[in-house]
Amino acid sequence: NGFTIHILGYGVDYKQTEFLQSALQLNNEALAAKIVRALDLYRQAGIMDISLQEMNRMTGCLGKTGFILWLRDFRIRLGGVTRNQAKQETEKGGLAYAECDNEKFMMPHQAIQLIKDIGGIPIWAHAGQFTAHAGYPALLKLLPELMDCGLKGMEVFHSTHSRLQTELFCQLCR
Repeated sequence: NGFTIHILGYGVDYKQTEFLQSALQLNNEALAAKIVRALDLYRQAGIMDISLQEMNRMTGCLGKTGFILWLRDFRIRLGGVTRNQAKQETEKGGLAYAECDNEKFMMPHQAIQLIKDIGGIPIWAHAGQFTAHAGYPALLKLLPELMDCGLKGMEVFHSTHSRLQTELFCQLCR
């Protein structure tokens, strides 16, 4: 339905690096392209001129692991801006907002299966962000579908969840 959700994998066999790199290649490419576009926007705005490789090197990350760094955190560390300013810069309408090619990301049922295949427990992360955009009825429709695919839990407590969301998620998980 056009919304992105995050599925966490607890207890995965992270040593299956070749398998994981292959399975996550399209996700990594989409994230890399988003970061490169955002860095280009920063360059065009005259704020900073840095490549993806330089960003990875300066933050201590090598290769594909740089994709897990949020550009906001990098901007805070390197650019001396507040968390709020960095957030505004990278959100829709911000000077460094870059769309991500969501078509390249795996679907939730694929992520759940991947996590199960490597011995993990699939958990829906920060579901409140989904309900904030799609609504609670959409969550109630999607949750049983994900559970049928093997979803085992939901992140109930998250800094972005409202008190009402936390209470509703607690009820759902009982």
